[in-house]
Amino acid sequence: MKEPKHEQSLQLSELLALMQKIVEQNTTLIQQIAHKDQIILAALEQNNELLLQLSEQEDEVPRFKTID
Repeated sequence: MKEPKHEQSLQLSELLALMQKIVEQNTTLIQQIAHKDQIILAALEQNNELLLQLSEQEDEVPRFKTID
């Protein structure tokens, strides 16, 4: 049974509204993921810098050979 064109038009309008909402939600999720990735990258860079500083400090400390 065919639906009247008016009902089809309403269903298409509702479908379009839902699709627009999905696109907005996906855009928000993509932005949140990008922000999270930036935070992770900054933390990794900071961690690398701290490891480099620690490595340099260890190189400066004189090492003594112990006799067992």
